[in-house]
Amino acid sequence: MLNQHDGAELLQSKKADIVIDLNPTKQKEYHAEKLISAPLKLIYSPKLLMAGDTKDARLHHLFTNNELAIGYLNEHVPVLQWLENEYPIHSFTGGKDSVFAIQLMQDQLVLGLLTEFLVEKELMKNELNALTIGDIANFYEVNIFASYNRNQQNIQSFLHSLRSSLT
Repeated sequence: MLNQHDGAELLQSKKADIVIDLNPTKQKEYHAEKLISAPLKLIYSPKLLMAGDTKDARLHHLFTNNELAIGYLNEHVPVLQWLENEYPIHSFTGGKDSVFAIQLMQDQLVLGLLTEFLVEKELMKNELNALTIGDIANFYEVNIFASYNRNQQNIQSFLHSLRSSLT
C-alpha cells in the first residue's frame, strides 16, 4: 500500500499509468475512481484454536487469547472502539503496513481486521480464515481506488476489464 503522495508521484513521473490503492490521489489532474468497497472481517490463522458454540463465544475466545493488530487502516478506529465495548481486546500496533500485518496473521502471532478482497489469495489457499464481526463493520467499509490521468487512452481497455471483473 502506498501513501497518497507516493501514488501521485508514480503517476507524475510516468512510472505508472494507473495506481490501485486504498487511498485516492488528491491531485486534481488525476481522476480517482472507487472500484470496490467491502466490510472489515476478523482475519486469523486457521491454526488458532477456536472454542465456543456461538459466534459471540468464538470471538470472545479469539480476542481473549490473541492480540489484535491495528494501525494499518483508518477504518480500524471506530470498529475497534465498538469491539472494545464487546470483547477483551489486546491490541498490537504493528505499523502502517498491511502486508506485514497479513504475515503476522499467517504466522499465528496476531488477529487482524481486513476485507476479504485484501487476503483473497490467502483465504483460497486456507492460509487464513475470515469471520464476520458484526454490523458495525458494514458502516466502515474499506475502499479500493484506481487513480489515473483520465485523458490517457492506453488504459481505458484495462479499466473496462478491471471494472467488469469486480462486478
